[in-house]
Amino acid sequence: MKICLIINPKAGPSSFKKQLQKAEEYLINLGCEVKRTQTQGPGDATRLAQQAAEEKFDIAVAIGGDGTVNEVCNGLVGTETALGVLPAGTANVFAAEVGIPIWNPLSPDAITKAASIIATGQRRKIDLGRLQLADGTSRYFLMWCGVGL
Repeated sequence: MKICLIINPKAGPSSFKKQLQKAEEYLINLGCEVKRTQTQGPGDATRLAQQAAEEKFDIAVAIGGDGTVNEVCNGLVGTETALGVLPAGTANVFAAEVGIPIWNPLSPDAITKAASIIATGQRRKIDLGRLQLADGTSRYFLMWCGVGL
C-alpha cells in the first residue's frame, strides 16, 4: 500500500513528533511504502494531496488539525486516493467524530491505533459539502463552514 504523509509541522506539541515517527515506522514495518511530505504554508496540503493522487498513492494522510484535514480533503476530491487522518491539532473534531484515536500524553498508543486504522485500508464514503465561490471555484468541507455577511 502506498501512503503519502502530509505533515503540518506547526501542529501538535513537540512530544507528538516522536509519536509520529512511531506511527511511520509502524506503517513501514507492515510493508507500506511511505512518503513523507511537509507543508510550509496555506494551500500546501491541498497541492501535496493533489500530487499524491496524481502519483497514484492509495492514501494521503493528513497529519495536523482540522484545517490540514480540510486542505487534504480538497486536494483529493474526485480522485481514487483515500483520505487518512493522524490527528495532531488542537481540537481534532473530524477525527473524534469518525472514531479515530486521538493522541495525548495520557493515551500514548493512540497514534499507533490510528496508524493501524490507516493500514487496514478499510474505506468508507463520507458526504461532503460544497461551497461555490463568487469567482466560480468550489471549496469542499467535511463538517461545517462559516460565512461572513
